[in-house]
Amino acid sequence: AFETKGTATHTVATIAASKTTAAPGETITITMTYVNPSSDPVSQIVLKAKIGAADYVDVQTFNESSATRDKSEIRTVNYVMPGAPTTVVFDMVITSGRDYPQVRRVTTKVE
Repeated sequence: AFETKGTATHTVATIAASKTTAAPGETITITMTYVNPSSDPVSQIVLKAKIGAADYVDVQTFNESSATRDKSEIRTVNYVMPGAPTTVVFDMVITSGRDYPQVRRVTTKVE
């Protein structure tokens, strides 16, 4: 038997980095694209970054409560990569009226 703990946000969404390998201190662009479904409107999108083994930090939060419904939306963020070789993981966290968010991820490297 199973028990339902809640429902998750789910929409068509992608996250991409302008470069998957960047030089120390280089600025890259993170592009987040999603469709805002009228059946479960997105309330916010948070871009989070995790540098190496550190904890995730919020880079930018977008209030999407007034975004157009049933249309593709694009959000971009410029991000300055760390000054030393490491890995940076970016998460796009999509929140709606559901119990759990939807997460999309892209990983980049500094070399």
